[in-house]
Amino acid sequence: LKFFRQRSAALKGAGAVSRSGPEPTSRPEFAGTVPSSLDMRYVTLPLFLFFSQAFGAKIHQVSRRSRRNASRLALWENVEAKRLPFEGLGALSAGASSRLLQDYPEAQRNEILDLLFKPQYGASLQVLKVEIGGDTQSTDGSEPSHMRYRGETPDCSRGYEAWLLQEAKARNPLIRTYALAWGVPGWIGNGTFFSEDNIHYHVSWLKCIKERYDIDIDYMGLWNEMPWGDVWYVFDLASAIKDAELSTQLVLLDQASSTASADFLSLFRRDERFQELVAAVGLHYPCVSDPKLLDALEAHPHTRFWSSEELSTVADWGGAGCWGRMINQNYVRMKATSSIAWSLIWSVYPNLECFGNGLLYAYEPWSGHYEVMAPLWTSAHTTQFTKLGWNYLPVGDAAGLLPEGGTYVTIASSDLSDFTIVIETLTGRCMYHDGCFHTKTPQEVQHLEFQLSDNL
Repeated sequence: LKFFRQRSAALKGAGAVSRSGPEPTSRPEFAGTVPSSLDMRYVTLPLFLFFSQAFGAKIHQVSRRSRRNASRLALWENVEAKRLPFEGLGALSAGASSRLLQDYPEAQRNEILDLLFKPQYGASLQVLKVEIGGDTQSTDGSEPSHMRYRGETPDCSRGYEAWLLQEAKARNPLIRTYALAWGVPGWIGNGTFFSEDNIHYHVSWLKCIKERYDIDIDYMGLWNEMPWGDVWYVFDLASAIKDAELSTQLVLLDQASSTASADFLSLFRRDERFQELVAAVGLHYPCVSDPKLLDALEAHPHTRFWSSEELSTVADWGGAGCWGRMINQNYVRMKATSSIAWSLIWSVYPNLECFGNGLLYAYEPWSGHYEVMAPLWTSAHTTQFTKLGWNYLPVGDAAGLLPEGGTYVTIASSDLSDFTIVIETLTGRCMYHDGCFHTKTPQEVQHLEFQLSDNL
């Protein structure tokens, strides 16, 4: 709790939250423009609350209002088999969205990187997803390939994604890493993406990152927002990764959809070997659940569901509301155990497509100016008070919808000695799915009382 202090205005209508913890002793100096409402010591977001036993707060009820008027929510951890792993909140550097960051003066560049990756500081990101460059236009520019012609010695230092991985790992050695291609050079398969050439291309990038930077890429997808390919390709890619003595696991589908493709689901249900190779199914901007996918995953809990690209909304308070709402609701509505925002940072020129996305704005390296945006703090409400390796407690037992709109989730350590509850009633409009549940507004003030089980 050292970076946050209760402000009564932000809690109006939601009751008070009593908590303990040291007051901050210092705050960072920012070269960029940081609105006073984003002061790191006193940051609050309207109607976005959290409390955490893990950081010294012994909370046994949220509302101090009359018990007679409060909605009582009993929190129960259920059996361990019913809990899902908390696999972190992250952000995505892709489509050239981080291009100008490397050009910033060292002092300001380090401040920005600390705000993104330093644990219990700013966004405190737990996952970093990056593009595997392919010399192809991928949104706001092209990111360089590590192999521009057949037989070239791989050079993964081109561009800035390997550098960014290195900087993130230096600040948080436990951050999880995830890579995905938007495209590949034309020599791959003589224009055929799903080919033996491409298997070699992807594995050579993984090996280069490992050998040059001593970074293991935890997860890798196949092809951004494109067909997932054929089963032979998945089998051969997984085999090549294993033969290279790498630990990278595969994520499918990385499709911009609320539903998994029928051919994938059919294969996943019937092929146990295929199931074992898929660590997670990732969809982009899902918003609503896919019952067929959830049923398939329920039968094979080794494979989780992720919102593997999320947000993509202007980083004002509305965008912050979208992101904060989806962090909770992706789990409550879809059992997503990880959510990843695009973009990590808006560090390309402001006249390009999709301007306004990002946890920070940093597109003036010549002056060193940058802006800390509101979605950074919606991330912090979860990331600063949780750890990878904790578990989401089950929906219906310790997570769910609030009576007048909004959600709550509970994330706990394996032994239940530490836990965090995050409550949101945010209404910011997302850019997809007609805002994604942004229109529900409460008809009256919500008074909540949480009753904890004996083990919490």
